[in-house]
Amino acid sequence: MKTRTHAGEVVSLCAGASAVVAVAIIAPLAHAGTIVRGFTWVEVDNQGVSDGSGADLTGYRTFDLYFNLGSSGAVVTGFNMGFAPNPAIDDPQPFIETDGVVFNHAFGGDTPPLPAVIDLFPALAFDTRLEFGGEDILVVPNSIDLTGDNNGELRGVWLPLGGFQVDPGDSIHALRITLTDFTYLRGMIQVGLGSAGVPYFEVPNIPSPAGAAVLITGALLLGRRRA
Repeated sequence: MKTRTHAGEVVSLCAGASAVVAVAIIAPLAHAGTIVRGFTWVEVDNQGVSDGSGADLTGYRTFDLYFNLGSSGAVVTGFNMGFAPNPAIDDPQPFIETDGVVFNHAFGGDTPPLPAVIDLFPALAFDTRLEFGGEDILVVPNSIDLTGDNNGELRGVWLPLGGFQVDPGDSIHALRITLTDFTYLRGMIQVGLGSAGVPYFEVPNIPSPAGAAVLITGALLLGRRRA
């Protein structure tokens, strides 16, 4: 079983323990033969890696968030996870929330690190960060807070450099988060879908650690659009 992005990035969901493992699927609105449009968490084994920066991921879990286009393709123009300095910009306000401790690498940033730096500091591969299917990312200035220090909320607005056509059944890697000591990880994100507007999608909850990787599929909340 595989999930791939339009850019050709392939993630095996049934690979070995050192890659990505999926052992449970929850799809609230799925029907036989139907691919549900929405967000999916996939756990990645970080192997408790440590490096010379002082990072030590013992006891931490890493999750990748994917947006699946379902049975029809679309142009995806961006993700709105909420605007850090102005929580009232939308109603309701998009967000990701957790009561856990979020990992931010000392040499990391809001977007994917360079492979050469990961070679020097392996834990950087699991830094909490924004993604967009392997594409270059444009971040709305001052919108990002990936620390979890603001009432456990992660926020940000990001988009690819140009529209991003995604084929039916394909998924976009949208976010990586590494954390520990949590009992929930959940929220909702607005997704720019071109002519289809900017609907809200639930980011399904990952409950407290159960000792197994979990793949959870979220469902469309409401066809609500940002003014």
